[in-house]
Amino acid sequence: MKQKTSSLEATLRLYSEVLNDFYIFLKEYPEDKCSNLHPEMEAEFCSIYKVCEHIIVAGNIYTYYFNKRLKNDTSKPVLEVNIGSHNELKICLDNVYQETHASLEKILAWDYEKVQYLIIKTKWGVQYDIESLLEHAIVHVLRHQRQIKTYF
Repeated sequence: MKQKTSSLEATLRLYSEVLNDFYIFLKEYPEDKCSNLHPEMEAEFCSIYKVCEHIIVAGNIYTYYFNKRLKNDTSKPVLEVNIGSHNELKICLDNVYQETHASLEKILAWDYEKVQYLIIKTKWGVQYDIESLLEHAIVHVLRHQRQIKTYF
């Protein structure tokens, strides 16, 4: 008999897929193109790698929120990342997923009814339950993938 998967576990698997798909998508761009600066764009998004750095830092922040809410390790998130190659990007994406998984591991089997009461208030003023913040992390990656397709 197949073991039932919680909605949070399914969402976490989707996050893993989105991060992997993002890396596969980005590998289509030559590394030198990923480093090219576009001065007409906002500094945080002036190159493909800068967009990637933003995604990684945001992932670190989401993990910090999970850890803080679940009373795990609450050391401050890494807020500065420098990506200069596809290999470095892959390592960073893998680390974001591994840290996210570790932060949520103890509640993966919980029912949605229990998870939905674990509320997180973000620095940008929005309140999420844990699964909704994870969904936000997924959409964040997809939105910036679309940005790269459109502007680079």
